[in-house]
Amino acid sequence: MLDFDVIESQFRASVKVRPKLQPPQVKKVCVITDLDAAAAQAFGAKVRPFLKALDEDTEHICLGADDVQGVRGMLGAVEAHKPDLIVTYRHLFDPEKDLPFSLGTYCDMLTQTTVTPVLLLPTPGRPELDAAIKNTDRVMVLTDHLVGDGRLVNWGLRLVQDTGQITLVHIEDDAIFDRYLDAISKIPDLDTEVAKTQIARRLLHEAEDYAEGVKEALQETRPQLKVEMNIRLGHRVKDVLAVADNDGCDLVVLNTKDEDQLAMAGKAYSLAVELIDKPLLLL
Repeated sequence: MLDFDVIESQFRASVKVRPKLQPPQVKKVCVITDLDAAAAQAFGAKVRPFLKALDEDTEHICLGADDVQGVRGMLGAVEAHKPDLIVTYRHLFDPEKDLPFSLGTYCDMLTQTTVTPVLLLPTPGRPELDAAIKNTDRVMVLTDHLVGDGRLVNWGLRLVQDTGQITLVHIEDDAIFDRYLDAISKIPDLDTEVAKTQIARRLLHEAEDYAEGVKEALQETRPQLKVEMNIRLGHRVKDVLAVADNDGCDLVVLNTKDEDQLAMAGKAYSLAVELIDKPLLLL
């Protein structure tokens, strides 16, 4: 006798989400600083080589302290210029540039009130700046829901160099997973060990399939670009910090917004605060 539940499960398991690789166009970049005119232009000149993966005709606009009058003035300038990408750094217009546990008011407003991606660089004056913005030879795309997250992957592809490497990192939160397993263990009709192995395997397998789809698609369009993947269970903030440090990546791409809240997502904010010496693309 046919078991329709088994057939349905097998059918659903065979359905794969195929990646849609369409890197966004970046026609205009706006660099926002709190520096005087000469220093702002010098900082903008440092940024251009870091973004050499963009088209040569990409327009670069550099704003200094005289061009940005308060938070509202900054947001007004962004609205006036309508850039495709904003570049700035932590603690913009703050007198203390090394305050921990914060990005500063200006950066918070940029990431939450605009839909434009924000590329956050190490603060000018930090010794790590020059080494951090040499190139985008190694880009890390970071998420806990890789499957179907085309915008994240496509922005990573937009900024990585053709002869470089993109690493797709999917870290399934083991704390949430353990909480559901604890609930399952209290239901007599469900086998806890089967649930533990099968659910984990399915979660990671779907992310692996999606990453493989990205790799296969790029073999035809960008054959020199190396694609790596790091897919596993883990405690997201702690494990991601270790992955980012050990990978030697030049740029980390991550989502910062949740659909149901205005403030930056808690885990994303924790990562942004901790990774002070790495360029971050905040979507």
